[in-house]
Amino acid sequence: FASLAWPGSMGVLSGVNAERIFVSVAYGRTDAKLNRGTPGPFIARTILERAKTFKQALAIAKKAKPMGSAALLIADGNSRRAAVVELTPKRTFVRKSSSSWIAVTNHLLHKKLKGDASNDWLRRYTPSGARYERLKQLMARFSGRIDPATAALILRNRTGLKDAPLAIGHRGAIDSLRATHGLVVDVTSLTLWVPRPPHLLGAMDAIDLKPLFGLASGSATLQEVGPDPLLGTVELRRYNLVRDQLDYARRLRGANAKAEALDYARRAARAAPELPEARLLLGDLLWDAGRKDEARQEYQALLKCSPPFRQEAERVRSRLAGG
Repeated sequence: FASLAWPGSMGVLSGVNAERIFVSVAYGRTDAKLNRGTPGPFIARTILERAKTFKQALAIAKKAKPMGSAALLIADGNSRRAAVVELTPKRTFVRKSSSSWIAVTNHLLHKKLKGDASNDWLRRYTPSGARYERLKQLMARFSGRIDPATAALILRNRTGLKDAPLAIGHRGAIDSLRATHGLVVDVTSLTLWVPRPPHLLGAMDAIDLKPLFGLASGSATLQEVGPDPLLGTVELRRYNLVRDQLDYARRLRGANAKAEALDYARRAARAAPELPEARLLLGDLLWDAGRKDEARQEYQALLKCSPPFRQEAERVRSRLAGG
């Protein structure tokens, strides 16, 4: 099998074997406590080492005793089937799609997990829910027409539901410019497209896996996937500067250099006024300094930016209501 990993990695986060079985791991969170068992990446590795068919892959996943909660996206390039196996330390569920596509983020979706408070918290209080809904929209929009370039376009999407604009780096977007693990796979042709850094922005190198597996390779030219148009732009350089300013402001705040932290946070918010984390940090620093009227202005601006973490939004609303 081949997998996309880091040096020293022993498990598999995303990979495909010579039998055209693909598996990818997305970590979840449920009420079931961590158990003595197998981490998700090692379950994925076992599937790639042993499974020759879709049925075998599902059987291995269902028999596993997972340490924690996770979702395994499993696909078979021979039978052209896919499913998501949702693992918890107590129960395992298989989620299949009635359409030509299936999507997964971090929260689990099987109906028997509807009452799971931790899983519901993950869906509502983190970007997982919004990213999943946006992913569904894009998958439905391009259904039947998803080639490598279109798949990369979906992975690099930085807009909200119904194409609502979001600031570059918004955590509620599918691509928040933080990913360090991403790839496109054609399981039928055993081809990988792996992005060059930074994140998912670089051109994607096409890798024909068939020669590595000792299989005959066709003569067709592999489709190229170019870099993200954002790469090398003024907008990206501005965003990177904002990230540096926010990071420095947090460090200064931790060192109790509050006036200096406020200065850098203000610079970041001016450069990226629609970025929620910039508005939030500036508002918090102003609140800590006793400048509550100014802080309220920043908090009100934050709530207009679709804050991706509900807990932060609730804290801000509580301050606005409480005075």
